[in-house]
Amino acid sequence: MVQTCPSCGSRARRAEQHSCESCGAELVVQAPVAVAPVKAPPPRPPLARRCGTCGASLRAAQLSCEVCGVDFHPGARDKLRLDRTDWVRSIERCVVLGGAGVPFAPGDVIAIRFDSAGLSASSTPPHDDAHLTVGWDRVTRLGIEGPGKITKGTTFVGGGFGLTGIITGVAIAGLLTALSTHSEIITIVHIELDDGELFTYYDALEPHALRMSLSPAFVAQRTAAVEP
Repeated sequence: MVQTCPSCGSRARRAEQHSCESCGAELVVQAPVAVAPVKAPPPRPPLARRCGTCGASLRAAQLSCEVCGVDFHPGARDKLRLDRTDWVRSIERCVVLGGAGVPFAPGDVIAIRFDSAGLSASSTPPHDDAHLTVGWDRVTRLGIEGPGKITKGTTFVGGGFGLTGIITGVAIAGLLTALSTHSEIITIVHIELDDGELFTYYDALEPHALRMSLSPAFVAQRTAAVEP
């Protein structure tokens, strides 16, 4: 480090100079200051990927959403823009809570598929003989309700919640209480037909996320309702 004379202010020509060449004052040679190496910050953990349609968590290399079926392959988004009638949404492992005019009983586990033509529901093994298929012209209402995120082991009692108050009896309340011991999400899917209706429990997505995922189904149902 080049020094400055404390007496006359002249700058030394050499860092190791011991006296000022202008006034002869003694200069104190300062030892170089050691600079600690700068450590690089630790790498940030990779951000969790989520589906932009339904919010479900995605693995790093996953190219389609296992919940709502959205395709992330290159060019898939452009194809979706060009052909909005080519869509499918499926929800698996739905537990039937109740209903009327449908071939399912409370406690049955079913899969529900939505597409541009309508919806279909089928029971899963070991009870795989019940099936329901209807076009959108027969669906009078779709509803997604429920408390969503809950504390595991929550106890439900008869009395109702949400828009339709589906917990109207001890049996359904007891079934939801039993289901809540294995899940932290309770979402209710309500399908109303011209001659029946179905209530199911779903625990993979909260109500708002499932509603966004099934947006094409809601649009299809509304469109069919206003068509002559």
